[in-house]
This record gives sequence, C-alpha cells and structure tokens, in this order.
Amino acid sequence: MEPMDRTEALRVAGSTGWLSRQPESFRERLLDQAMLIRYAPGQPVYHLGDGLGGFFCAVRGTFGIYVSTPDGGPVLADLQRAVSWFGFGPLFRGGDRSMGFKAFEPSAALHVSARCRHFSRWNC
Repeated sequence: MEPMDRTEALRVAGSTGWLSRQPESFRERLLDQAMLIRYAPGQPVYHLGDGLGGFFCAVRGTFGIYVSTPDGGPVLADLQRAVSWFGFGPLFRGGDRSMGFKAFEPSAALHVSARCRHFSRWNC
C-alpha cells in the first residue's frame, strides 16, 4: 500500500462523518491546522493518563482503544478505523486522558493540536 499523503488524508477526513456536515469555512480552517502522522504497528498515539495534546482523525489503518479496569489494565476495548475522530474527551470534560490509543497496523491520523488558536472555542 502506498503511503498516504497529506492531501489525501485531508480529503478523507473532510468527506465523511461530523466534519463533512460542518460549514466549508470551518472544515478548511480546522484541517489547515492538522498534521499528518504515520504510525507503525504497536506505536502508541497516546497513553492513559497523558494530558490533552489535541485530537485525531484516523484516516488509514486500525487503532486500538485501551482503557483501565478495576483489576488493572490497560485492556483493549475497541478498534477504530477511518474515518474516526478520537482524543477530544479532555477538551470537553477536562483532566487527563481516560483512554489510550495504539496503531494495530501501519496507520495514519491527522492531529489537530491543542495549541490550535481556535481549538478552545471550536471557532475555526
């Protein structure tokens, strides 16, 4: 499989799901802030307990979602594929990450940094 370039990743992220239903100007400003990151199998996107660093859109591959349990953990809870948005929990509820994400296969995601100047109000 050919590596995905940023142009294709932006097309995928903006063509389906919640972002595709937003005004074009919002989509463009949000995606202008996005950086394409490629992940090797087993490479973490972030860990349980990490602080807010932004949110992500899976544009290729498969990502595992890990949660902690009363008996320990982390344990695999679910899988995410394109086009899935994740990592926005701390933005809405505050605090650290309550889930971790890790690539299951060669994967790619767009990352919108928490430092995005429009992030705090979703007013891109």
